[in-house]
Amino acid sequence: MAASFVIPYKTDLGERNATVVLPNNATSNGSCTYLDDKHQGITIKWPADDASSDHFNFITFTFERNQSHMVDNVHEDVAKAQYFVSNLKMHIFADSLHFPNSSKTPGFEVDGNLDDLLFYPTNINSSYRCNSEYDVRIKVGVFADQTALVRFTHVQMEAFRSLENDKFNVASDCSADDILTSDIVPIAVGCALAALVVVVLIAYLIGRRRARQRGYQSV
Repeated sequence: MAASFVIPYKTDLGERNATVVLPNNATSNGSCTYLDDKHQGITIKWPADDASSDHFNFITFTFERNQSHMVDNVHEDVAKAQYFVSNLKMHIFADSLHFPNSSKTPGFEVDGNLDDLLFYPTNINSSYRCNSEYDVRIKVGVFADQTALVRFTHVQMEAFRSLENDKFNVASDCSADDILTSDIVPIAVGCALAALVVVVLIAYLIGRRRARQRGYQSV
């Protein structure tokens, strides 16, 4: 996925926004038995740009799956069970590069936590995919009255996998991508029809011009 964090902070001249972008060199680690057998977690971590190597930024996703239950004494098909992101936690080290002229001494930490979520719901044995932007607001601990904006794009994720390879299962696309696709199709058809009209008009004008050059034939 791609992600950026827009974090408000205060300066002597007023409030500004810092933007921290998830870099390509971020690393990840996770647990298939995070908290209990109903939860899994993954943390994406990267070093703060102008800080020493012991300062890091990270974002942690906690996935939860719904419990299977009995229907007429028969377990539901596992494919109907779903997982979703139930918790989102972020930690940003406020360095002087991203937080210039801060009223606080550079090096303070911005922590945010969103609990009791239910987003990106997906069937078990399917991956979730969404290229469209999805914004999440998180209250930040340093400024109790402010929220940070996290922007996700080009997301593909999967939890509670039964496969032991490095490939995603069949993707379930988000509704926002479906809307985008449905807009592109009529635009493409319209452009093709317009081009066809132009071609026909040019052919007609060329044919008419050649007819005039030949002049009238005697009867």
